[in-house]
Amino acid sequence: MNYFRYLVTFGFVGLYSLTPSNNLLAEIPEKVADLAILVQQFVSAIPRRASEAYDQPTDGEIAEMSSVASLIMANDLDQAADIASRHGYEIIRFNDRSSSQRSIMLFEKRNPNGSWQRAWGLYFFAPDSPGHIIAEAPHPLFDINTDQAAVEVFRTGKAVALMIAGAHRQANSDGSADVARSPGSVFQAIHQRLLEPGIIVYQPHGFNQKNYPRYGEIVVSAGVPSPTDLQKKVVRDLLEIGFHPCLFDGIACKQLGARENVQGISTWKMGSDFIHTEINFDIRTDPERLRLLMNAIANTLDSWKPKNPEDHLEENLDLEINQVPD
Repeated sequence: MNYFRYLVTFGFVGLYSLTPSNNLLAEIPEKVADLAILVQQFVSAIPRRASEAYDQPTDGEIAEMSSVASLIMANDLDQAADIASRHGYEIIRFNDRSSSQRSIMLFEKRNPNGSWQRAWGLYFFAPDSPGHIIAEAPHPLFDINTDQAAVEVFRTGKAVALMIAGAHRQANSDGSADVARSPGSVFQAIHQRLLEPGIIVYQPHGFNQKNYPRYGEIVVSAGVPSPTDLQKKVVRDLLEIGFHPCLFDGIACKQLGARENVQGISTWKMGSDFIHTEINFDIRTDPERLRLLMNAIANTLDSWKPKNPEDHLEENLDLEINQVPD
């Protein structure tokens, strides 16, 4: 896969030094930092629950930000930066100090008082990655440490993109900040621009095992009632290393099956694979176990050879973006 890695970070001016690139587009600055720390700091600063600080984008804004993603993937950084700047976003070249992965980072510049004008998210694109994974964290803050889980998959799985939502899912009372359920978001538009046959979209989420005592430690879903071969492979691989997963099959673990997830629905419509995991709190707050889990999932997804996309489409022709959960 020859994607141009797209990264959006937060607008903490001065935390990291920026230096001009020696590449052809010298006006695009460079940043060297630890990706996990950068994402953690971003999440710590995004709009909280009931803040009403998430800006619901217009159709025109969604279209323009979606075009920015396309331009970045096409390596047209000058034009991408020009369009992004109209919405308070900037582009830099990013080098992850821990993994040496290089990417392009698109980030929102914060207001002088530290607030956000948009809160549309943080995105990373890897143009030259040989992988086929998109790692997405649509519920930072609400599902604690799922942003760090997505970072681990991005690193280990040689993912082509990393997407972190820009606000708590309950930031706005109208539900618009919940990008996993709202089709009208920049997050969803960029997700769709990245989709193509052979892509695997992975999303980590979180649940409290006390509320679902029969659901095991991790619920593995493909967002559809019939388990996929990849979904079954993820479950088998987790069992082999000592985890206790629950396979969503339309009946088991039904309440956490991700049937209404808009990224999952659009991924299936493209004919690609979607893997959604609900991870219990104990694992998400244990760095070593979370890293072990994410590395296992990343390796399974990275080594998977996608089947004919029509196999997915034929089984799920009735999926609709506005379908309601069971």
